[in-house]
Amino acid sequence: VGGSIRDVPGCIAYVKSCVDKASGGFATTPGGTPDANTTSVGLMALAELKIADEATVDAALEYLAKTAKTFE
Repeated sequence: VGGSIRDVPGCIAYVKSCVDKASGGFATTPGGTPDANTTSVGLMALAELKIADEATVDAALEYLAKTAKTFE
């Protein structure tokens, strides 16, 4: 992140807490309802923070394959 985030560990914890384990998608807040837009941003956040793990990425991609039927 090149120093652009003041609390990198806190940011990482927040991004990870927004993953919905049941669906594999990401929500805007911990415990929220996942959606395609937020899941795509969540995947980008994982990549930028260099914390992407195969299981989380695979689950998120599966979620997108099921739900992003009209995603722009």
